[in-house]
Amino acid sequence: MKKFIQFKLYLQLYSNKHQKYGFTMLEAMATLLIGSLILGFAFSGFLSARQIFLSDRAKVEANQRLRTIFTTIGPDIQQTGEGLVSDPKLPAIEITEVTIPDSTEKTSEIIVRKAVSPLFLNLCTDITANTTSSPNVIDNSDPNDNFCKVNDFQPIDGWPDTLKKWRDLRQSNGDTLYAYIYDQNGGGEFFDYTGEEILDEDGEDMTPSVDTPPHTVNLTTNNHTWTREYLEGSVIYLIDERKYRVVNNNLQLVLNNSQVLDIVENVDKLDITVTLQIEMGGTEYVCRKIPPTVSGDCTPNFPTDTEYSWAQIKSINVTAKILPGEDTNSTTAGVLQEEDLSLTQKFFPRNRLSF
Repeated sequence: MKKFIQFKLYLQLYSNKHQKYGFTMLEAMATLLIGSLILGFAFSGFLSARQIFLSDRAKVEANQRLRTIFTTIGPDIQQTGEGLVSDPKLPAIEITEVTIPDSTEKTSEIIVRKAVSPLFLNLCTDITANTTSSPNVIDNSDPNDNFCKVNDFQPIDGWPDTLKKWRDLRQSNGDTLYAYIYDQNGGGEFFDYTGEEILDEDGEDMTPSVDTPPHTVNLTTNNHTWTREYLEGSVIYLIDERKYRVVNNNLQLVLNNSQVLDIVENVDKLDITVTLQIEMGGTEYVCRKIPPTVSGDCTPNFPTDTEYSWAQIKSINVTAKILPGEDTNSTTAGVLQEEDLSLTQKFFPRNRLSF
């Protein structure tokens, strides 16, 4: 009996000494559950961080597009009318509204103009409406006519100084410049200035020289048909015109009514208002169209007995609204709010201070 008990104790000891260690089913399930929770928290944190990153990136991209709009339009508005300060009735700025296709909403379009050169030429012979007469800008028939005689000082080479600078500008800009003839009474029109017709006293083509200045110079215009009459003394300017508009959700810049450039994509519309003030401290009129043509263009109604001039502009408010763009309104990037998609800035055309 004693030996049997000793044998059992020996077996138990041997068994304890050589037993295999492992997990029970309960322990394994607990381990899996804890591991799953840890992985879940980690993955959730990763998704959250990724969504914040994508959302912030979408906001930065939207803000960058808005900033690009204003860094393009803003300087042009501020420089409106540069070199065009002889008369505040000159059309230095125009604002209109057009309906967005397949929509009832409207978008604003703005045209800003400035002089390419501070130098201008005067019309020496009347122009009749509905004709294609070439503007006569030099006529030495009357030596007492300071507007139309050859002014040749810097250097003396037979070329009228202003005309030579105009010719050089034209030749360095593709042989055509945008010009504006102004009757000095609020009326005028644009035309293409494409060259010079330089004639001697007999009406023959010539090249100016020190000893033989031109007798007559006409500007060539691609047979432009004049819409109104212009009297001798009317002024001709070289104009740089920039038009900003939204077409097919692209902000476009139209240069001199010819070259079209796409500036920013995914633009919804422009909303532009102008604050007019006829006299310092007087009523402020908020207008959506410049120049105002009907009473409804401004709030309150612009007085019908007051002549508009762009010198009355106090400020120009521009609101740009953009579209979210691809992938920015997805569940991963988050939804951009209204304040993320629009921006408003106020601009002041500083050249109006010249009046």
